[in-house]
Amino acid sequence: MVPVCSSVAVDEIWFTSDPALDSLIQKDFVGDIELYSRNRDALEEVKACAKGHLALTILFDQFPRNSFRKTAQMFQYDPLAREIASEAVQKQLYIDSPPFEAMMGYMPFMHSESITDQIEGCRLFDELVTKCEISYPDNLASITYARDFMYLHRKNIEQFGRFPGRNAALGRSNTAEEEEFMKSGGNTFGG
Repeated sequence: MVPVCSSVAVDEIWFTSDPALDSLIQKDFVGDIELYSRNRDALEEVKACAKGHLALTILFDQFPRNSFRKTAQMFQYDPLAREIASEAVQKQLYIDSPPFEAMMGYMPFMHSESITDQIEGCRLFDELVTKCEISYPDNLASITYARDFMYLHRKNIEQFGRFPGRNAALGRSNTAEEEEFMKSGGNTFGG
């Protein structure tokens, strides 16, 4: 099952493209992605605790992005990741979690093309920054960076209703506005 770590430099691992890391994750976790996405009983068993929710969120939100980079399969498990993340938020599972763990638990909101999810993600990341200001000052820079990235994602959804950087992988045509955005160096968010 997915290891859960809390002392990783966020921007050095999760927000960059590293072929060696992608290969490692693909080799070690694609079987788990397939197993837990198809077996609800196993999925529910892992979700029995906060760490299980977090592990499954990483498994379905982050690891497909590493394992299937630049393909439609990269986004295939987003609905399941969002379902698990929403349940964790509803149950307040990350209230007492270290900031990095909560941040990873909130990532499916950042990756959603729903404006409702984007608004919720911004709220959650804002709360997380406040938590760092008060109790985790050593994590403030990394979590603020992630929060700012959350707002950049939301801006794309507000402007386009979707992430233009995903269009090629998902077989969607760019609108003229999206085409101009992409040509001018608009953020693709790894799409």
